[in-house]
Amino acid sequence: MFFTIMYFLKRAIREGAKSLAVPLLAFTLIVLINTLGGIKEWLDFEYNNTMDNHPIIAELSDLSGDNTDNLSIELETINLFADPDSDSALSLYGFTGELILKRSLDVTIGGGQKETTLAGILSVAAEDNLDPETGAVITYFEGYDKNIFTTKQLVCVAGEEILPFLEDGKLSVTASVKTKGLYDFYPDPEFNPGARLGWDMSDRMYLTHEIEEGVWTTNPILGLSYSSLFAAFDGIDLNEEYKVTWPLTVSFTGSTDVYLLYLVLQYTPGEILSSDMSLTVIGTVSNAEESIVYCPFWTVLDFLEELNVEYIDMQMKQLEEADHNISEPGRPVFNYIDNLPITSNQLSIVLSDNRELVEFKELASLSFSRVRPVRSTLPYAMTIYDSTFYETIEPLLQNTILVDIAIPIVYVIAVSVGFLASTLLTRQRKSEFAVMRSVGIHRRDVFFGVFSEQLILSLIGAFLGCALTLLIFRDLLFERPAILLGCYLLGTIFAAIRVAGTNVLKVMKEKE
Repeated sequence: MFFTIMYFLKRAIREGAKSLAVPLLAFTLIVLINTLGGIKEWLDFEYNNTMDNHPIIAELSDLSGDNTDNLSIELETINLFADPDSDSALSLYGFTGELILKRSLDVTIGGGQKETTLAGILSVAAEDNLDPETGAVITYFEGYDKNIFTTKQLVCVAGEEILPFLEDGKLSVTASVKTKGLYDFYPDPEFNPGARLGWDMSDRMYLTHEIEEGVWTTNPILGLSYSSLFAAFDGIDLNEEYKVTWPLTVSFTGSTDVYLLYLVLQYTPGEILSSDMSLTVIGTVSNAEESIVYCPFWTVLDFLEELNVEYIDMQMKQLEEADHNISEPGRPVFNYIDNLPITSNQLSIVLSDNRELVEFKELASLSFSRVRPVRSTLPYAMTIYDSTFYETIEPLLQNTILVDIAIPIVYVIAVSVGFLASTLLTRQRKSEFAVMRSVGIHRRDVFFGVFSEQLILSLIGAFLGCALTLLIFRDLLFERPAILLGCYLLGTIFAAIRVAGTNVLKVMKEKE
């Protein structure tokens, strides 16, 4: 068999130009498959790079989509994105990479020497004033960096113009709030002498009045309730004690009588509550357009929580004093106990894993609508800025599909080319094979001779093809060239089997 293989190799060398066809075909196929493989690897790299590094931002706005700031987003909504322990089926925490929140307060600093804004931020991305593109630069003192904004530490960064107000490296911050004023309602004694107002736990209001001399009655008032009466005057911006008379026409249950009730509204403004906080300055802001003090978002919320306790206590004290000063029984003071809004001005996130974008959209749609919706579970719309992402990813996916289709087609072509090339190169040598068989060379030896000839020649072409593509792509995976070479040699095996099975007598007759 060794003799036969050496014979075929010498025969291939003597063929010269004809034998170059096999290495050339192998070279071309290897370059083709390696080029496709290189394109595939580049597409996969770009796809994964886009998935891992292209930021997809989801941002809340009002339902019109026109406002993304001053939204007063309540803590319950914030916790959908921020609370890792939330058991809500609507929790979006698992999709949240970077969370962007901001809460601003009007404050004074340096013992009231300067009015400014205290902005609690969870990320510098929450504040356009800190955008490096505008020239703003944050310089952190040693041991601190931007991650400080994710904590609850009593620290801040401020502009250099704030530094003169520091004492021992700390900044004294004072926030002031005003309690809600009291609305005192009672029947005007000039027009409704002796009339009394009252209400029960079901929010119904009652009027006691004299229907005739010496005859008094108490009836529920239709169309008037505690809450509706309060709502009628809620939101009036009054800065001092204010008194006005409102005529109301009311009907009584079971009666067609109409009673003209003159109702007096007396407003007592709320009181001012102030609270202090001392912040350690851990950095400076330069070249910012506005002079704002920045501290961690959760620090501001903790500060508001502490203010809330004092705020509610003061309101309760106001109500107690108002009740104590009521000279006539049944005269109600209308006021709801308010909380300071524990909210964020804005909310946006950077998706943690772009591969989960579809799942995120499906879950987020259960709570947030698109801009200008028909309806929404929460009073916010969500805009997901993914158009650039899709413009990048979709061509990559389409091209990847084409390459994935092309690669197996090349393998199939390699089998066919291997068979055809071997068949064509041995077709004119049938008599040679017949003579070899007639002198006693076994069919197996003929097969290995033909196959070895094709194997050596194709390996030369494959080696040259791999060398060229390695030079071009600077990297090479041998898996695809090995598969392609195997497919090519599979075709040559079919051709070699056909040659080894040559019918000696038939060939001899054809020669005669």
